[in-house]
Amino acid sequence: MPVTPTVEVTVPYKPTGRPVGRPRTSVLTAISVKLPHDLLLEAIVEARRTQTTLAAVLREGLQWRITHTAEVRAALCAQRRTERAAAEVQRCEAEERLAEAEHRITTVQVQLAEAEERLATVMVQLATERWEASQAARAARLEAARLEQEIAGLRQILGDILEPVPVAPTRGQLGSLASIVTTLAPTHPDGVTAAQVLDWCQANRVTWATPELVAQALETLKRDYGYTAIAGPDAE
Repeated sequence: MPVTPTVEVTVPYKPTGRPVGRPRTSVLTAISVKLPHDLLLEAIVEARRTQTTLAAVLREGLQWRITHTAEVRAALCAQRRTERAAAEVQRCEAEERLAEAEHRITTVQVQLAEAEERLATVMVQLATERWEASQAARAARLEAARLEQEIAGLRQILGDILEPVPVAPTRGQLGSLASIVTTLAPTHPDGVTAAQVLDWCQANRVTWATPELVAQALETLKRDYGYTAIAGPDAE
């Protein structure tokens, strides 16, 4: 049987100015995602319940995750800024109290020096002139007694002023003490006390840990940060 030859017919191509192929009307990009089987079943159930597509459910979940994470980060940043501002205010107040105490100490020291000088003058008069029987001697003894009482009162005031000014623990010290409490908590089921923390600090050469600072830091950790492993003050 004879074979009929085939003739290839070419159609002339006329440019239209538009891109070749099916026009793309969607702004979405297709991706491939691997999901656990249980999670995929839950997503399908949710899509059927809301009468939407599985892709829409996945897009909404991803958008919620991104938005929620941004909100949490913003809240954490705001909280840290507030804590830093409060710590700065406490530091300024402590510096003001310290400056006021130093001014009062200087004033009392000047008054004390003047009183001691007057007392020395009176004592010299008593020793050199020996006015035991005269009115002047009695007046000098009375003045000396009064000056001694004044000096005792000024020394009492100076001792009250020289009491240590309480210093609030810094964020770094709070973090260190929190780590120490976490370390001691497994071996102290009844709660970690300030004495136990001080013993640990002395054994590990933590020089800044004073009893007052440790007690204040443990109270702050228990009150503001919810550390339940810290024992109450009655446990001391």
